Amino acid sequence: MPAQSQDRAPELLLGALVADAATLGLHWIYDQDHIQRIAPQAPEFRTPSAADYLSVMGCTGCFTQRVRLSLVS
Repeated sequence: MPAQSQDRAPELLLGALVADAATLGLHWIYDQDHIQRIAPQAPEFRTPSAADYLSVMGCTGCFTQRVRLSLVS
């Protein structure tokens, strides 16, 4: 990996974690009308609520899983 890319690696990993956290509250909800009803003003960094899901509430997304793998490898 080029030195410039290695220098940016921590920021890229942090960005992935922040993006995953920002979308966690609505993770796995794909119905845009439903999202607009439950979070019309500020959907980011919303605490997940079981009432928003039809079955199983969301979990961490693929970004966090990939960051974890990157940190242990």
